[in-house]
Amino acid sequence: MRHGEREDYSQKGKGSNWTASAPHPFDPPLTPNGLKQGEAAGVKILSLLESFRKPAPTAAYTSPLKRCGETLSSALVGMGSSTATSVPLNIETGLVESINEDWYRSWGAPGADSTWGGPAHCRKGMPVKVSAKGWT
Repeated sequence: MRHGEREDYSQKGKGSNWTASAPHPFDPPLTPNGLKQGEAAGVKILSLLESFRKPAPTAAYTSPLKRCGETLSSALVGMGSSTATSVPLNIETGLVESINEDWYRSWGAPGADSTWGGPAHCRKGMPVKVSAKGWT
């Protein structure tokens, strides 16, 4: 499963640019709604496991991105307190999105707002102007 609603996309939908002032713009947390989505996913997963007569998970894996770890933690809570406290949460770096030009432009280009591939004026293949004052 992927992650719940993320703060940068939520703010962008409200006309704000969370990315512009975030200390870690490439690693946004979940919104409160995103945490609820993760918990609801855990409830649903547990229900499916029970309907197929499968055991609860014995391990869980997440990418190192904050939103993914928060989603997994919330899902484990949704599966119940015994699952949340007994299932080891493992961080697997191979699960993170590939770090490529689209990824860097999403957060590092001038005017970036976390849109995949960067802002319209600075998409993949377009030059980024650099001056003594930085990106322009």
